[in-house]
Amino acid sequence: MEPLEPRAILTTLKRNTRKGVIARSRLIKALRDRELTLGQLSREAGLTVNVARYHLHNLEREGIVARSGSGRYRRWRLTGLGQSKLDEITRG
Repeated sequence: MEPLEPRAILTTLKRNTRKGVIARSRLIKALRDRELTLGQLSREAGLTVNVARYHLHNLEREGIVARSGSGRYRRWRLTGLGQSKLDEITRG
């Protein structure tokens, strides 16, 4: 079974499906040490661009990721909140 990131479970959603939590876990792990574009993230996480975009926007709404730049080369990164939660996970 694929390990899940606790921050992939969103508090603002009425439902967290297993499939969604897995997709968000993959995105969070891909952003662990670097900023990536949507295309890079989708490839690394093994998701379609549309699925990655959907989950990134949900993670952004929760304050776990943020985007910088503009246009096609906008980059996504973990926020301080996202990084601190990731650190908690890896320590515990």
